[in-house]
Amino acid sequence: MLLIRADGSFAKTNHLKITDIKKDVMVVSEQRRVNMNIPDILHEFDSVFQGIGKIRDNNNDNELYVKFNMKPGIAPVAQKPRPVPYYLQKTLKQWLEEGVKADIFEEVPLGTPVQWCSPLVVIPKPKFSKIPQDQLESHMIRACVDLRVPNKLIDRNRITQSPVVEDFVYKFHNCRVFFKMDLRQGYHQLMLHPESRSIATFSTPWGNMRPRRLIFGAKCSQDLFDEQMYKIFGDIPICLNQIDDILIGGTDRDEHNKTLREILKRAQDFGITLNKEKCEFGVEELEFYGHKFTKEGLKPTHEKVKAAKEASAPKSKEAVKRFLGMIGYLSKFIPRYASLTAPLRKLTHKDTNFKWGIEERTAF
Repeated sequence: MLLIRADGSFAKTNHLKITDIKKDVMVVSEQRRVNMNIPDILHEFDSVFQGIGKIRDNNNDNELYVKFNMKPGIAPVAQKPRPVPYYLQKTLKQWLEEGVKADIFEEVPLGTPVQWCSPLVVIPKPKFSKIPQDQLESHMIRACVDLRVPNKLIDRNRITQSPVVEDFVYKFHNCRVFFKMDLRQGYHQLMLHPESRSIATFSTPWGNMRPRRLIFGAKCSQDLFDEQMYKIFGDIPICLNQIDDILIGGTDRDEHNKTLREILKRAQDFGITLNKEKCEFGVEELEFYGHKFTKEGLKPTHEKVKAAKEASAPKSKEAVKRFLGMIGYLSKFIPRYASLTAPLRKLTHKDTNFKWGIEERTAF
């Protein structure tokens, strides 16, 4: 049998010590990994794209539980149920049943004392608002627990600072290849501690339910999620997340593929799953965090430039504030932005009367 040495030469197995064989095999194996193309890497980690994950504790391989930290000395609050429109009830019931089947929700057993309870808010998603009521399906509605009352009693536990656009600009300024990963229902991949499940209990027309996993709407949900993302991926260079989207860059294809494999390996090790349809791999430009990342550098998205160009002249202080808020996203691409917009910003001052003159029109 012939074996390829680390230097590329051939050697007979019986002329090598067993330690030499292991060393050469490892080198060849690692070289094959580096040379793997994107489809091969994705195929190797196919399980990462299946179902909704459950993030594990790497110390003991058990499911990881996160917990709401409550302010001391607080009293639970059980709110009155909020009526659900009749035309949405059938679709909502289907949505809840799917959530129970997916291990996201659970029914509160009859006879169980309920100290916390919040109402459920249900509306059709905007793009499905014109669908006939009898044709609405579970994916066409948006249902969320109104946790405004419990949120007043929940402490933030912001351990990891969410990245801002400047962080992305700094980290990715030398990148030529990018990939973006979307966690499948990211928050739901973190199991919620049993004590916190009761705090997020919500009412439905068919009885009370509670989440088994982290949900949107809790004041500390993003804190808890960002903390785990940082622990899992934080030491990987040129990698940042914005909620459940992760952006990774590479200076070339080899670095891209190496980092891609490392990210997918960690996802597999920690029980994380991704939404393959929403991921982008090995692209030279992509839109992320409201900006376009390219091999030439950061650029504004076409939509934001178009919106700025087509904006109507403001007719009130409030309209000026809205325009400045929109154009602020483009400020880093506009030379002398502060001086150019000074006349408009002056209009937003409390002691300034709204007046749309030549100076303001020129600035606009």
